[in-house]
Order: sequence, then C-alpha cells, then structure tokens
Amino acid sequence: MADISAVLLEKGVQDIYWVHSMYEAVDIMLEHSFSSFVIDGQLPVSKDKHKARIAGVDFARFIRMCDGPVSEAAIIFLRSASHALNLFEAEAEIAEAKDGGVDCIVSQPLTIRKFNEVVEPNLAQNRAFVRNESYIGPCRRRDDTVVTKERRANPSAARRRSETAED
Repeated sequence: MADISAVLLEKGVQDIYWVHSMYEAVDIMLEHSFSSFVIDGQLPVSKDKHKARIAGVDFARFIRMCDGPVSEAAIIFLRSASHALNLFEAEAEIAEAKDGGVDCIVSQPLTIRKFNEVVEPNLAQNRAFVRNESYIGPCRRRDDTVVTKERRANPSAARRRSETAED
C-alpha cells in the first residue's frame, strides 16, 4: 500500500482513503464522494477470516451500478502480481475486470513509471460511458477501427451461394 500512496501523492491526489474490505469501502462511500477508485483485485468482502470470498471485480461492478456521479468515477484495477498467476488465470482476471467496467488494469506493484505509461493515458482518453443490460462502464471500442459492410476479403461459401442466387 505504501507504493500506491507514494504514486498517488506524487500525482497530486489529496484525499486517499484506505479500506481493507468491501464493507468498509461501502461505509466510506456513504460519507464521501469520490472521483476515482484504485481497487486491489484481491479485495476481500469482509475482514472475517471465515469468508474468503474476494470482491475486487464485484466491487467495481457495485460502483458501476450506484446512482449519481460515483458510478462513472474512474476505476483503476490492480491485478494480482503476474508471477502469482498462470497465464489462464491472468487472462481470466483481466477479462473479468474489463467486463466489470474498470477503466484501467495494471499489475502490482504500482510504480510511477507504470502510472505514467499505463494509467494516465488510459484515463486521459475520456471515453464515452455505456449503460446497457450486459455492461456498465467506459466504452471499450477503439476509435481507429472502421467497420464496413464488406469486412471479409474472402466471403464464406454460404455468402457466395446467396450472392450468386441473387444475380
């Protein structure tokens, strides 16, 4: 936590609230308004040692479902240290975080260099916010991708048959 505090303080963040569980975070959210969140992917639901459920992505989803401006606050998701996960677990964690509506995903430990190279450019994009039945969060579409009706160079056999039938 000390490395994250140092990075945020150097970046000019004034008020930092540390919580050790999702329940603690919700209590603080009721008392203060937030413009951004840094969520540890291993955030527990509560401090109770008998409840081992992790709430990192669930907490991001909770924020997105809240009412008011907090639902559109920037969410930086700190994923587990890469050496602790195998490739499949890492891919699953990243996919789940994206589906949870986070703005930026960065591996721990968070350093000034990672913040400058990964987090700042991601947050500076100022992407549109999407709300639909299956997703709440920043738009994931890339502006440089142009989608046209004729996307494939070689149409499928079924498409070739339908095009020749029309002629």
